[in-house]
Amino acid sequence: LGAEVPQESRAWVKCGGAVGFAQGDGARCVGMIRRMHARPDGGLQADIAVLSGEPREVSLRAVIRKYDDSVFSDASSRQFAGNTVHAIILSDGAGGTQPPNLLLPPEEWQEGRVYEVQSQEGTRFLRSLQAVRRWDDYVRATFEWLAVPD
Repeated sequence: LGAEVPQESRAWVKCGGAVGFAQGDGARCVGMIRRMHARPDGGLQADIAVLSGEPREVSLRAVIRKYDDSVFSDASSRQFAGNTVHAIILSDGAGGTQPPNLLLPPEEWQEGRVYEVQSQEGTRFLRSLQAVRRWDDYVRATFEWLAVPD
């Protein structure tokens, strides 16, 4: 997908950056900037790889187990919304086109971490599995859904 980079966005646009955009039909998508091209007329074009045509923004809360090294208990973390992370689920695995995967901040990524997913559909749990790609501002990782945390 090719897109014109507006003048006011040129300071932050870079290869590997995640971007949200709307397609012509209004569908919201998430993509990654693969390449950028300067045009002779002074314009700038970005080539974007579409990561998801149905992204879902969610809040994740790291589940604190009884013997984890934390100053908070799981109950107090839940009560005061501690350890909340904003993430984007690119695929939940239901469609079968790609395995469940998400984008989250790199400082929150840890293989095997269990999160409580708070969304409009209710509360679910997921366990992070493997980092697929790592950039400065996000990690794309696979996950699995859990019935209840361990």
